[in-house]
Amino acid sequence: MILTLPRTVNSLIVLEVFYSQHESLHAGRRIGVFAKEMDGFYYFWPDHNLGGFWSDVVLREVADALTEQNKAWAEFIERELSSSGKPLSVVRG
Repeated sequence: MILTLPRTVNSLIVLEVFYSQHESLHAGRRIGVFAKEMDGFYYFWPDHNLGGFWSDVVLREVADALTEQNKAWAEFIERELSSSGKPLSVVRG
């Protein structure tokens, strides 16, 4: 399971990302942050100090948590663009 905790870095709010599965090499450790970029979406920045490899299970859970974090913003953008006829996927590419 992915857990996120908000933290302020250089006046920006980021979400620290922790992986909580006991079987994982990185169990209970901070594995990176979700940082909001200029387009309003959060992106995952892994902690490169951890080293090692990432399983598909961990990556999928990070991706799912990131999608959930971006859901409200994506829905807002989709509503705003609906009048232009362009889907969000065209904008985010």
